[in-house]
Amino acid sequence: MSHVYSFIAPSSAPATLFDVSISSDPSASSSSSSSSLTSIAVNHASHAPIGSVKRICKTSDGSIVLADDAYRLSVLSARPEEVDWEPEVITQHEVSHRKGDLWSGLIPVSSGFISSLSSGKITYNGLDSALAGESSNSHIVDGHVLALASPRPSSNTFALAGKEIDVSIRDVERTFASSSRSQNGEGGSSKKRKTELVEGEIWRAKNMPNNSLQLRPPVHHLCLAYLPLPSGSESGDSTHLVSGTKAGTLRRYDTRQRKPVSEHKLAREGGIGAIAPVNEHEVFFADRGNFVGCADLRTGKLMYSYPGLTSSAHHLVYLNGSPVHPTSDDNSYDEVGHTLREGLLASISPDATLRLLSTVPPREPASKGNPQGGKAKVVGVAGGVGLGSFIYTGFKYRPVVQEEGNEESERAGGSEEGDEDVWNDMDTADSDEDEDEEG
Repeated sequence: MSHVYSFIAPSSAPATLFDVSISSDPSASSSSSSSSLTSIAVNHASHAPIGSVKRICKTSDGSIVLADDAYRLSVLSARPEEVDWEPEVITQHEVSHRKGDLWSGLIPVSSGFISSLSSGKITYNGLDSALAGESSNSHIVDGHVLALASPRPSSNTFALAGKEIDVSIRDVERTFASSSRSQNGEGGSSKKRKTELVEGEIWRAKNMPNNSLQLRPPVHHLCLAYLPLPSGSESGDSTHLVSGTKAGTLRRYDTRQRKPVSEHKLAREGGIGAIAPVNEHEVFFADRGNFVGCADLRTGKLMYSYPGLTSSAHHLVYLNGSPVHPTSDDNSYDEVGHTLREGLLASISPDATLRLLSTVPPREPASKGNPQGGKAKVVGVAGGVGLGSFIYTGFKYRPVVQEEGNEESERAGGSEEGDEDVWNDMDTADSDEDEDEEG
């Protein structure tokens, strides 16, 4: 049986999604046998046609939400787990925008979802109100919002950050309570905004101290995520966040104090544009070049990386507890092939490729005798997808079918061996006749 991972990814064509399946088994030697793309047409029904999808998220009740290049938010009628998925738009909302605006975030929260534009506009859509045809609530944040994060799909709080917007945690209900205040921005003097929390804001980080030249470090976050709760901890929202900055650093925050608890320079080219936490101490990151690695936030050291990547990763998703093909000398797998200590990493890149990447456990560092110990590799590839975020929908088992071409080549090889035996017998007969003539 082959382990196949399923994703819903965007397409460059309008009103279209891809159902992507990628196998990580080493027996799948070619890209054609290890991955497949199924085009899914989205029926807009009585709503406006959907453009090219840029952002995708899955809400707490399993609904799929799309943000397209026409600045529309569309909630689909079906789940990707269903057989013969034929999605249809059941509700749609168009977000007012400025020229040149880009989608910078789309996250699930309690009973709905929040989207953000790079100009600073954040919008909350409740699923119940959206289905009832009620309008959404918007809020203008002073600055450029470039990242959104939620601790869990059913959370009542969310975090945001961006250019000249330090990491901030907000309450969903209080942030979007007053539509009149929200539409007019947060207001107040610049000095007051830096020292006091605005309406709905629960916590805000304090910037790093001045550098050796007494210059203020720029505030420019490109991505943001909550770190998972430690294993064995009680349920609730995590108090730790990590951000990637334009300066190429990873910053870790603890909401019990305002200043970042650590900052480590890890990018090799440009800023850190995508992150995917593994646990409370480890995080995957991708810079604006083609470098993807895993870092230990306690030491700031690079644990391992992925050599040979040809394109930058714009979105990363860590697949926790993924089934991985077991090796004969590895006893870390259970009876159904689930790994007991590591998962996989999925990425999407501007070269229209969704990649499935292996993860290397910390017990295998690089050394003289094992130079590849600190490096991971690409185990599956699916080309032809669009550029944007994607979601993981689970894994399934698929029987391994031997390709007909291989069987034909084996049969052809067998016939060639038979022909060689015939010629060898003929050579032997000729040599016997020659010996008789000599005698």
